[in-house]
Amino acid sequence: MTTTLDWYGCATFRMRTAGLTVFLDACIDRAEIADGPGLTADEIDECDWIVIGHSHFDHLYGAERVAANTGATIIGSYETVRVMEQAGVPLDQMICVANGSISATTCSSTFTRASTAASGRTARWISPARSASANSA
Repeated sequence: MTTTLDWYGCATFRMRTAGLTVFLDACIDRAEIADGPGLTADEIDECDWIVIGHSHFDHLYGAERVAANTGATIIGSYETVRVMEQAGVPLDQMICVANGSISATTCSSTFTRASTAASGRTARWISPARSASANSA
């Protein structure tokens, strides 16, 4: 299995692995006078998941367009979900996380199904409070 990690500038990366495409943040567009990755968020046509670190514009801007173009699920904080909902992203296309845990009960099962279908592996989400005991298992 090949895994690639591409840097799009700022804090934005695209990871491709096990048949999945995951964006870590989504700030792809740049001002006309700034160097950029050579494409815009509107041109991204492949993405399964968008994981937003926090809701500042240099992490979040563009996620609404990537999600609209690809059907990707956005994972982020309550503020991320609020901002993306105002930008037109349907709530059922987002998963809210808070305090180190997943707020939507479907997140783990959905991500695990996608990972298993693509690679035969499963994904586990570990909250900080459980990380020591869970990681030793």
